[in-house]
Amino acid sequence: MNHRPLIERLSNPRNNLAVDSDTVAAALGFGGAVHQPNVALPDNPSPARQVANSSEFSIIDTKAKRPQPKSSLFSIVNARLQSLTPLSQEQQKQISKMQARIIPELTQIDSFIAEVDEARFIAIEVRWEEVRAAGRKLSDSMPALQSELATARGYCNASEGLKARTQGTAEQLFHARLAMNKSAWVSKAELQSADQKLEKAKSAAVEAKQKWLSDVRRMAVVESKIASINATLESYQAELQRLSLELSGEANYDNEFGLSSEPKFYREEQVSGGQQ
Repeated sequence: MNHRPLIERLSNPRNNLAVDSDTVAAALGFGGAVHQPNVALPDNPSPARQVANSSEFSIIDTKAKRPQPKSSLFSIVNARLQSLTPLSQEQQKQISKMQARIIPELTQIDSFIAEVDEARFIAIEVRWEEVRAAGRKLSDSMPALQSELATARGYCNASEGLKARTQGTAEQLFHARLAMNKSAWVSKAELQSADQKLEKAKSAAVEAKQKWLSDVRRMAVVESKIASINATLESYQAELQRLSLELSGEANYDNEFGLSSEPKFYREEQVSGGQQ
């Protein structure tokens, strides 16, 4: 057995870089078998599906799709019995007896299955509508926020320009005041006037900078709101996709946990209904 460190074996160009996944997992301290991503776990016979990206699934004005009705157990069993070709009167009597016996039992089972399936669909449909309504509310708020962001950017650009101009003016007056100190012909009154202009320019520059900082903060707040809404809408879209897969009975590949799972979020979580 090769006892050299895994990183040394991987970095050796003479070695085959296609290292077995179980070897890598064992070297990193993970026990058990290693399963490739986007593949259903061994105990799940259904192929896993990747949850769609947010751009591939709309949450606006959509409804949960009711699954196609399943064939009843009674119809399946009865059809099999009717398909038989009895070879004797005795066999025909047995078929008739079985048909009479299965009617109440299978009808009761079919009724129970339909009741459970209906309750499950209603629970998912309620959760679906909560997510859709919350997503619609956030989506409808986006145009106003986009307009607010455009306005904030306009103020920010204007205040940035004013900041640059007032800072330039203050710097010019500062250097002019320094030059006056080197002249023996400047009067006291001229020095006082230059000092007053310089202080006024400094105050204007400070005020313009504060205005610019305030506008930048305002723009950042609006951008943060939009980013938060977009992230929430993506999570809503992913949840509706999971619910859709659950209704269809398909397994799905969870990007966060990396496994095939049956989501139950409609039973456990609540939609906030909006952003602060």
